[in-house]
Amino acid sequence: MNLPLLSHGRNSAEDVPKHCRISAERVPNQCRSSEEEHCHLGASGSVMLQLCGTLVTALAAGWAVSQGHLLFTMALPVLALRQPDRVRAMAAALAYFLVAGADILHVGPYLATTESASLPLWLFWLSAAFLQTLVWCWCWDKEVRFLRASLALTLSALPPFGLIAWAHPFHAAGVLFPALGLTGLLCTLAVLEAATRKPEILLLAAALAVFNHRDVEPRSIPWSGLNTQFGDAFAGDDPLGVMNAVARATRENPAVVQVWPESIVPHWNEATEAFWSDIISDAKRRGKTIVFGSTIGIPDPLRLRLRNVAIIQGREERLPVDQRTPIPGATWHPTTGTGVPLMVFASPIRELAAERAAFLICYEQLVAWSYLTLLVDRPTVLVGMANTHWVTATSIPAVQTACLQSWARLFNIPLVQAVNR
Repeated sequence: MNLPLLSHGRNSAEDVPKHCRISAERVPNQCRSSEEEHCHLGASGSVMLQLCGTLVTALAAGWAVSQGHLLFTMALPVLALRQPDRVRAMAAALAYFLVAGADILHVGPYLATTESASLPLWLFWLSAAFLQTLVWCWCWDKEVRFLRASLALTLSALPPFGLIAWAHPFHAAGVLFPALGLTGLLCTLAVLEAATRKPEILLLAAALAVFNHRDVEPRSIPWSGLNTQFGDAFAGDDPLGVMNAVARATRENPAVVQVWPESIVPHWNEATEAFWSDIISDAKRRGKTIVFGSTIGIPDPLRLRLRNVAIIQGREERLPVDQRTPIPGATWHPTTGTGVPLMVFASPIRELAAERAAFLICYEQLVAWSYLTLLVDRPTVLVGMANTHWVTATSIPAVQTACLQSWARLFNIPLVQAVNR
């Protein structure tokens, strides 16, 4: 092939035949395109890796909380608010809440046999987790501005969100700052706020929890919580067995206030009171007060409505204490008005044996709102009553106990707990 010679080095590109020219831009552009593609793939891989790491951490924290390790609740603000975008913040919070509350699904089969649930428990589980997630998603901010964590923590603890706020970080307050009450709760809020900017603060919080792991010794009181194994006490299959156990404890147990579990007496009415009159009279003669769980019917010709209560009889008789927060959709049915009514602002306090006792029944032991009201009520004794025989294979009883213990440590007051298994 004969090519024209470039004379004196001054021939232009136009002098070269078109089929022999090489584009000056083609090769560099192809290189840049290839580099950009590799960068894009690398960035996508990095994003996916970060998201997977976040989800694994959220799932692990939620599982630890579901086993009763409340210190891990403090991971939630960091996981949700330090994400680069709102979608990943939602994914992290939702994963945490779904795992932390998964054991509630085990209540479903039992409620199905009683026909008391107005919606499937899996639907409540999903809805509650999603609604809690919305609070954290709404409070997310790309700049992680000051007080965003405090806003999310406060909103999620107060009604209406507070009625479903299981696995709330406030439950860790008693683990971190025992005996400090409101000051300890505010310190917990400050630690969580700071941790959203410097996550390493959580390591300091863990060290503080280990340091404060020593038992807080509240004063001793002549109260006793009696655990039982009556099985399905709601069914009332063995009323005489329950009566004999209570009568025996009244004679042999020296405690002046004896607390029995939730609903060991299925229904309390005039006939039941007459049935129990001898035992109540004996307790009164011995100077003892008996507290036991039961239900009281609410007169309504159209709907079945009940109060889930703690009955107080014997030396000191008080008005029954209502469960303020029943399980939404399971025992509380907002759409039909049946079941156990919601009594968010009812008082859980009763004066007994020179003490201000705060009573928490079953589900309300799991949600932070139940304890926040005690900051105003200022109880001197915390009483937890539950009936967990249908969830003994789960960690729900352990979480209930952990929550009660943490808040009792925070307030530095005695804890009296009675559980039927």
